[in-house]
Amino acid sequence: MLKESDVIIRPMIPEDIPAVMRIENSTNPTPWSEKIMHDCINVGFKCWSLLVNGEVMGYAIYVLSLHQCHLLNFRLDTALHGQGYGSFFLQHCLDETLKEGVAWMVLEVRPNNLAGQALYKKFGFTQISIKDKYYDDGGGVFEDALVYGLWIKKK
Repeated sequence: MLKESDVIIRPMIPEDIPAVMRIENSTNPTPWSEKIMHDCINVGFKCWSLLVNGEVMGYAIYVLSLHQCHLLNFRLDTALHGQGYGSFFLQHCLDETLKEGVAWMVLEVRPNNLAGQALYKKFGFTQISIKDKYYDDGGGVFEDALVYGLWIKKK
């Protein structure tokens, strides 16, 4: 279970990328490349690492525009699933987004990612649309994305 005293959330650094890729490759059917992860840091996207006992165990990447935050990638090591780390980390991202003066967040989630959907709904996200054939799973197989949105409220 979550023990906040063991958790550090800090901006992602290039040295985090090997651990980030381990999580990405084990949790994403169509993983991002290492180059994409480096590019996200280099172009100034908001990239956060979740460390538990000093080890990178999760990460979040989002981009802020004038009026919205687009959560692009939010992942935890499977060893942390169901223990409260996802909620703790997502709350951090929401808080940081509000600090930037942005109160609307959008994200895409796979229809079969029921745990992700449950987490987002717990925070008040609602489905606002569907993106047809958004995920390319290779070999001509595509999957739709559910688009969720949330007006972020101060805690």
